[in-house]
Amino acid sequence: MRSFAFRLIGALAVLACLASVLAGCGGKPPESKPAAGTPAEKPVLSEKPDEATFKIYFSDLYMGRLPKGEQLGPGMRLERTTFFAKGDTVVLGGTVLKEVRLLTKWYDTSSKTFVEGGSPAPGATLKPGGFAGSMEITLPPGKYEMKCYVGDKLVAVFPFEVK
Repeated sequence: MRSFAFRLIGALAVLACLASVLAGCGGKPPESKPAAGTPAEKPVLSEKPDEATFKIYFSDLYMGRLPKGEQLGPGMRLERTTFFAKGDTVVLGGTVLKEVRLLTKWYDTSSKTFVEGGSPAPGATLKPGGFAGSMEITLPPGKYEMKCYVGDKLVAVFPFEVK
């Protein structure tokens, strides 16, 4: 009988200890950190695109980087947000639903001004189907956005950094 009482008291002590560990002993729970490989938070955009206009003309748009020496090919979708000032090529691509004239502009998020430097699709008229255009980065190091317009409507904003 005595051995049963000791076992019962021992089991209750273990359960009490486990409960206090699970409850964190009254302290704050540990802060959770994103797991390795988890995407970082989305950057805050300088302005919000017009989603309704986007959906009329595009099923998707993306911005990417073409590795030095490579050429655009069918199905390439090299999405990146960091470029190097010397020699990197920026790509703008996507799928057009309805013929559209697309204008892109570079926006410096620090000075809050549009900057020269060209764009992958300067006023291009795009026909339905897939498209991709590219050009070499000529911007100095900094943080930028590529803003895409249909007429006077902003339809997409792609934040990126030049190092």
